[in-house]
Amino acid sequence: MGSPGSGPASALPPASAPGQGRLLRALAVGGAGFVVLLLLAGAGLLWVRNGTTVFFETLSAGLAACF
Repeated sequence: MGSPGSGPASALPPASAPGQGRLLRALAVGGAGFVVLLLLAGAGLLWVRNGTTVFFETLSAGLAACF
């Protein structure tokens, strides 16, 4: 028949290095946090530049367009 290492178990990809999943998860969480930070910074910039009235009008118009 075949050699002992030629069974279905040898077709599996090698196991990932220990801690690699933790690193990928940390990168994903960090990236999501960075995006949230950018959105908050943009909202703050709009607030400072346009004042509260224009900011809330823009926000409500954007939400109305989405929904």
